[in-house]
Amino acid sequence: MAPEEQTRSQDSEDLSRFRLPFAQLIDSLVANGQPGLSRELARIAVQHRIWNDPLQRPHQHFVRHIRGTPLVDMSEFWFVPYLEQNYAGILAEVEEVQEPKDYGFTAVDGPYEPFLYRGGKWEHAILYHDGVRFEETCKLFPYTSSLLESIPEVTTDSWGLAYISWLHPGTHITPHCGPSNGRLRLHFGIKVPTGVKMRVGDREFVWQPGKCVVIDDSYEHEVWHHGSGPRIVLILDFLHPELDESERARILGKLRTSEENKILEFLIDNQIEQLRLDDAGQVIAQPTAAVVAMIRAKMKELGWSSVRNDNGRLVTQGRGV
Repeated sequence: MAPEEQTRSQDSEDLSRFRLPFAQLIDSLVANGQPGLSRELARIAVQHRIWNDPLQRPHQHFVRHIRGTPLVDMSEFWFVPYLEQNYAGILAEVEEVQEPKDYGFTAVDGPYEPFLYRGGKWEHAILYHDGVRFEETCKLFPYTSSLLESIPEVTTDSWGLAYISWLHPGTHITPHCGPSNGRLRLHFGIKVPTGVKMRVGDREFVWQPGKCVVIDDSYEHEVWHHGSGPRIVLILDFLHPELDESERARILGKLRTSEENKILEFLIDNQIEQLRLDDAGQVIAQPTAAVVAMIRAKMKELGWSSVRNDNGRLVTQGRGV
């Protein structure tokens, strides 16, 4: 390994463990109406080389040499005009949907629920995830899925999602960041009522029906829907063109690992010893011994018997209550 590559690798290893706690804390401050404090913490993170930009905080995978921008020039992506030329067919298919749940739409789960959105309702129908085709959903959208089959960048060679996003009136998707700056995200407007807009970093835009926008979603972004009727867009993730071949191969190789390895990695990353389902289908998580010791000491110190995240607000209960 060349010296500069070794330094870059070491830098990534040294700092990676700090990114998720920083991101979670900043998101929590934003959700609790403390933007000033969140900006100061983001500035400190950049000062210590956690990220490159105060408005950019990918927590899972960060490539320092990629100097991103919130809105991306689309001229080099061949599939942008291809999608736009096929807008009528995609629109006709989506307009057949009367009841989203009948077409595979489910509620969106966020990275740090319940911070991701407030009010309203947000649903999505997933067509691909990390290169894996969701057969049942694709059958419900045969025209759209057949188009995507011819774009490997957003399907079989993608790290992330290909999905139709259905945002209901009254929804505010709160400020948050995607997990990596090593990928980009395409938004293709399908149905766009008045009264909706999106902010990415320090830029704002409104979707246009039949038109694409490419963003770097590792920048802080949020969405407002003050209109009537659903805002429907097709969202496609694809690897950043500035990734070198070795990094691209490493990411795709990791995605193709077994489901057992993916679950093990999830347990390790989140410091979970065991996950299980009870008879009612509820998930029960057992943290690692180190986390249990830390939680026990902290809650004993504070006199709490339980803590709960209530829509971005900490709810506590004291011992003996």
